[in-house]
Amino acid sequence: MKRCATCGQENDDWRPFCTRCGASYAGPAAEPMLAPPPPGAPPRPPTPGSELPGTPHPGQHRPAPRVVGIAVVLAVVVAVGAFVGLSALGGSDKGRAAPTTTFPAVWDSRVSDLVQFDTGERNLDFKHPVKVVFLSKAAFEKRVTTSESKLSAKDRRDLQTGLETLRAMGMVNGKVDLFKKLNQLSGETTLAFYDDKKQQVVIPGSTIDVAQRVTIAHELTHTLDDQHFDLAKVNKIGDKHDTDAVTALIEGDARWVENQYVAKLSGSDRTAYERSQESDSKGVDLSGVPAIFGLLQQWPYDFGDQFVAILHKEGGQPRVNEAFRSPPIAQEQVIDPIAFLQGDKPGAISAPKLPTGAKKLDGGKEFGALMWYLVLSERIDAHVALRAALGWGADAYTEAREAGHTCIEVHYRGETRRDNTEMLTALHQWIAALPKDMATVKANSDDTLSLRSCDPGVNAKVVTDRSASAYQLLLFRNQLIEEFGKAGATVTVATCLADAVTDRATVAGITAGKAPAVLSDRAAFGALVNVCRATPSTNSPPDQIDK
Repeated sequence: MKRCATCGQENDDWRPFCTRCGASYAGPAAEPMLAPPPPGAPPRPPTPGSELPGTPHPGQHRPAPRVVGIAVVLAVVVAVGAFVGLSALGGSDKGRAAPTTTFPAVWDSRVSDLVQFDTGERNLDFKHPVKVVFLSKAAFEKRVTTSESKLSAKDRRDLQTGLETLRAMGMVNGKVDLFKKLNQLSGETTLAFYDDKKQQVVIPGSTIDVAQRVTIAHELTHTLDDQHFDLAKVNKIGDKHDTDAVTALIEGDARWVENQYVAKLSGSDRTAYERSQESDSKGVDLSGVPAIFGLLQQWPYDFGDQFVAILHKEGGQPRVNEAFRSPPIAQEQVIDPIAFLQGDKPGAISAPKLPTGAKKLDGGKEFGALMWYLVLSERIDAHVALRAALGWGADAYTEAREAGHTCIEVHYRGETRRDNTEMLTALHQWIAALPKDMATVKANSDDTLSLRSCDPGVNAKVVTDRSASAYQLLLFRNQLIEEFGKAGATVTVATCLADAVTDRATVAGITAGKAPAVLSDRAAFGALVNVCRATPSTNSPPDQIDK
């Protein structure tokens, strides 16, 4: 941590300026800016070798899923068509009476100060208290995992189809017990949760230390948002579009409040919190869990956090509230926030046409820009994958049984013809790196692409785990957008600059915490600023085809 010499605020090492007063860092301490930066000016470049935005650090807090149980992880992954829906695992909720909730008259005294903190940070009042449930470790684990005995025959078939689809995308090798590994992921990473059906916060243990208080501040934000915006209604919008982008908004808002709480901890509490995070991270057992599961579970927290921070910069709490009323409906709008802020929505696109004799198993309206990036970067250069993913305009996918194999078919259209060309180039490279005859792609006369990839079988070795490192490059890009925006750049200039800097970064450098050279070269960086200021927009270019 670095303490600001101007106001005393402690900041993460990688931050280029103070989060409280805006003083710019030029070394181990902060120095005040000599004058306010002109409109659109970027922050001063961080010193070479300093930690960078998006670089993971030991003990990073991973907030709990919003709702309980393994079904949540399945719902996150459903964006790729791999698994069953939110309520399908262990039986359907259809026909069941809605639970009757009795609210307490007052808040539990152990969390009353956190209630006041969330109210102040979110600028919203709780309409009524909710119950805070403290469970034993065993009882809590039972709530966040699912018994295999609850699986129906259809659940088991769907899980097998999910495994074969993930192999067809090159993200899983061989035989994996998806049910066991998803249970393991949920049990090992869930710290607490807000149950929006029962409208209660559930916490393991009976005492609250500083780490638990940080988590509770996060979960109480879900409670507050639910009372004002109806999270079930917000999630229905996501279901309508087959996207988990709304989850990023929900978790991002809670993460934003959580970050405000951490920033205001006393020095001793901050030390205790950081120590607990380091200890907790060492005790997490994710052995054998495919990396893709962790990335898909984590992305709404990482990118949602940055997405909401950008909304705050653009219009404060009212802009965040507006987003809950009209949330993002595509992953692209979260990982590339300029798309959301400029109202760029996915265009209509038809489902893939299946070959004669194929049997449809499942499908959805969004494969998604993030999923394209993770799949492509698993086998090809991350920068090529990133350019292809950020050109996303619309897509739809279908899982099918074809000639004895489970295959995934994706119908894709970029924002522009250039975007189509970049995606086609990336897919040709990706296919060339896969086992022979596993996948094919073709360009269609209506400015769309059609990808078909089939399960190569249990013996094929398709996983490289390169996407886990590539994920950090995308996270770095979005952190730059946030930081440039905080320094006064418009979202257009901030996005342009972030793209230019990310182009000059390497995955190895980002994961090692090494700054791209352009950030320490004032002349070169200034030239980028001038180019980006002269660029009217980074979105919706003249040859746009996604309408």
